Amino acid sequence: MPNARDLLFEKYKNKRSTFHEALTQLIDYARENPKRPIEIAGLIQGFEFTFEAAWKVLNVASLLKGVDSAGPRDSLKAAYSLRLIENQTLWLEMLEDRNQTTHRYDAEFVSRLSGTIQKEYLPIFQRLLSILNSFDSDSLA
Repeated sequence: MPNARDLLFEKYKNKRSTFHEALTQLIDYARENPKRPIEIAGLIQGFEFTFEAAWKVLNVASLLKGVDSAGPRDSLKAAYSLRLIENQTLWLEMLEDRNQTTHRYDAEFVSRLSGTIQKEYLPIFQRLLSILNSFDSDSLA
């Protein structure tokens, strides 16, 4: 019978898989070099999905390392303190941008965010996937 840690590691693997799937979709949106409003909307929604999956997998990874956190901001801070992410400031900017996507629809914000996703956030997500893929049950202890 699996113990609690084994069950938590299975949850981590599922969250990592969800993050990988969301990131793959975001890469596809970015590869299309979105110009039309509907393409840009798809890119931004892909960013939202990927960010959500990212903080949730970081939350579970932090739990495996013995640090409990609640919500995206705490999860990002915990992940940074555990060296699961490298640039806390940029991750917190991502969180702010993700929060703004539900409230802002102006062309300036959308244009800036679209460029930022492609130039800054996508490489950070890809780096996270690389880090997450290097972990096994023992390395997250």
